[in-house]
Amino acid sequence: MKNVAVLTLCGNGNYGASLQAYALNWVIRKFGFNCKTVKYERKFSKGSIPHQSFKSKLESVLNQPSLALTLPHRLLMNVLIINKLRQRDMSFSNFETRSIPKTERKYVGASQLFDIVNDFDTFVCGSDNIWKRTMFDPAMALDFVPQNKIKFSYAAGLSAESLSEIEIENMILPISRLNAISVRESFGRKLLSQYLDKPVVQNADPTLLLTREEWLDVTEPIESLPEKYIFCYFLGKSKEHRKYAKALSRQLHLPIVTLPHMYNYNSADSRFGDVNLYSCSPAQFVNCYEKAEYVLTDAYHGSIFAIIFNKQFISFYRFFSKSKIEDNNRLISLFEYIGMNNRVARSEAEFFELFQERINYAEIQGRLQTRRLESLEYLSNMLNQDCDHKTYEGCQ
Repeated sequence: MKNVAVLTLCGNGNYGASLQAYALNWVIRKFGFNCKTVKYERKFSKGSIPHQSFKSKLESVLNQPSLALTLPHRLLMNVLIINKLRQRDMSFSNFETRSIPKTERKYVGASQLFDIVNDFDTFVCGSDNIWKRTMFDPAMALDFVPQNKIKFSYAAGLSAESLSEIEIENMILPISRLNAISVRESFGRKLLSQYLDKPVVQNADPTLLLTREEWLDVTEPIESLPEKYIFCYFLGKSKEHRKYAKALSRQLHLPIVTLPHMYNYNSADSRFGDVNLYSCSPAQFVNCYEKAEYVLTDAYHGSIFAIIFNKQFISFYRFFSKSKIEDNNRLISLFEYIGMNNRVARSEAEFFELFQERINYAEIQGRLQTRRLESLEYLSNMLNQDCDHKTYEGCQ
C-alpha cells in the first residue's frame, strides 16, 4: 500500500483548518492509501505567526481592561474565560488525535522535514491558506521532497491578485517543481498561470469533497443546543455584524448560538449570544450547522458548511485594511466556483435584502456535485501516478 504524506494547516484551534485537514486525509484513505498528516510547525519571524498560541490567548484575556468591574470580579471573569478557552483547545486536540492520522513526531522548521522523505511514496500539500503570499513557506510547496518522488498540491489557498518581485522569487520556483498544481481560488489560478508553463487547476476545498451524509457520520451532538436557533460563527471583531445578528434574532424570535473568543479575547463577544459554546469540538461544530435554522458568518469555512447543509445564510467580509483585503477574495471565488449568487452583506440594507432572497439549493448542489467529482478525479489520478508520469493534464 502506497504511503502518502499531507502537509497542511491544522492543530491551530481553527475549525475550518481542522476539518479541511480531516477531510483530505479521510478521502485519501478512502481511496485505499495509507495517509498521514505531518505534524509540522512553521517558523516565522517575530510578529508574523498567523494563529494564536494558548499562552497568547491567556495574555489577551488578562490584559483586558474593564472599568465596570472591581478587581476581584475582573480576576474571576478572567479565570472563567481562560478555563473555557483551555477546554476548547482540548476539544480540538482530542478530535485531531482521534480522527486525523498524523506522524508520531512533530517537525519544527523546514530543515527537519528532510527526515521524512524516505518514509513516504507520495507527498501532498494543501489545502487552506498554505500559500498565503505574506507568509509563504517553501516547505508548504514540498521543496524538501526530491524530484524522484511524486509531489503535488491539492486546493492550495492563494487568493492574491498580484505578487511583488520578492514574492515571485520566493514562491514560483518551489511551486513550479511540483508534478501537478491545484489551487482553491480562481485568483490563485490566474496569478500562477502568468508565471508557470504547466497547467494550474482549480479544485474544491477538501471539506466540499464530503457530502452532507458523510459529514453527518462525523458529527457529535451538543445537548445544550436549542431546538431552533441562529448560528453565528464570527472570527472578526465587528460589533456591526453582531448588531445585525441581534436584529435578525428579534425578527425571527430565535436565540443566537455562538462560539465566542475564537482566536483570543474579543470584546465584541463579551455580551453577545444567548448560548455560548466554548468546549465545542470540530465534530460538534458540524452539528451546529446541521441543527441551525439560519447561519451568519464572517469565516470562509463558515459559509462552506452552510452550503453543505443547505442552510439559508449571510456572509460578511472580515477584513477591511488594504493589507488583508485579498483574504476576502476567498468568498468571492467560492461563490463563483459553485455558481452561487454573492451572499456577502456589506451594509445593513444589503443584509436585509439578502435575508429576503431565499437560496435555491437544487441547482447549486448539482453544480457542487460536478465540482466534487472533478476534484476527486484530479486527486485520484495524482495519487495513482508513479514517477514515470509527472504532470497532470486533466480538466482545466
